[in-house]
Amino acid sequence: MKWKIDEKILKKLYSKGRKSIDDIAKILNTPRYAINYWRRKYKIKRLTYFERHPLPKLTKIQKEYLFGALLGDDRLGKKKEETYPSLRVGHSIKQKDYVFWKYNIWKNLVLSGVKKVKIRVKDKTYFSHQFFTREHPEFLKFYNFFYKNGKKKISREALNQLTPFSIAIWYMDDGSYIKSRGRALLATNSFSYKEQLIIQKYFKEKWNLPTTIGTSDSGTHYLRFNTENSIKFLKIIEKYIIPCFHYKIDPGRKLLYRKLSAEELNYIKNNYKTKSPKLIAQKLKRDANNIRNIIRRLKLTNLKRK
Repeated sequence: MKWKIDEKILKKLYSKGRKSIDDIAKILNTPRYAINYWRRKYKIKRLTYFERHPLPKLTKIQKEYLFGALLGDDRLGKKKEETYPSLRVGHSIKQKDYVFWKYNIWKNLVLSGVKKVKIRVKDKTYFSHQFFTREHPEFLKFYNFFYKNGKKKISREALNQLTPFSIAIWYMDDGSYIKSRGRALLATNSFSYKEQLIIQKYFKEKWNLPTTIGTSDSGTHYLRFNTENSIKFLKIIEKYIIPCFHYKIDPGRKLLYRKLSAEELNYIKNNYKTKSPKLIAQKLKRDANNIRNIIRRLKLTNLKRK
């Protein structure tokens, strides 16, 4: 054959270097068929895609993501013939930006990218954006954390792994914000009442955030933060909320004009001489005019004391 390839060079590039046939063809300036010919001639085992692209370990961000997203909309699926689970992500077409944000976290494990999928429910047609990751042995730990007999479950052990980033993903998936009442909600309707109590206890003990369990007309449950605790909750997660979900953290009128807490009043007293009302309002998530009025009253009080 015209294109003779040294056995050691081919083994170094293909078996050890995990280069593709196309890559080797470019490196050696040799046709693909010649490389395949000499690979077979030297009895070099043909490598699959997965052998050439071994699975990377999950990153810290990916692990934190899983603890939050598996409480929300994402799921791990494992077929009987599969050894390990794969992550399955999908949202409505309106949340395209969110799907691509999630995809960027997982793209090193996704083979086919994000796909637009048509879904028919009875006589209606819906579209969603979805992607699936490769199977991964590290997913097995998360599968055992969050699933029992194929159904999602809640445990305090799993909740204890949540970080502010994890909770932010959970909130972006299943949270909502009622501006008129200044309250944040978590739709925990896929979990039992007993599991609601586990979540409620977690937020109280871990974050000092008391909650109440609400019941919808259909009999499912959700977790509700009152106005003051909604502020605390949103402060924990707000820096991780992506732009398309900023409407879930914008303060409503009730939140802007709620009664000042002792902590907030002390903050104003300690900072109004050095910080503008606008900066104080941003820090406390208050209306700037309201802060200006409070500062005027503080100055008058100081004048009277003099």
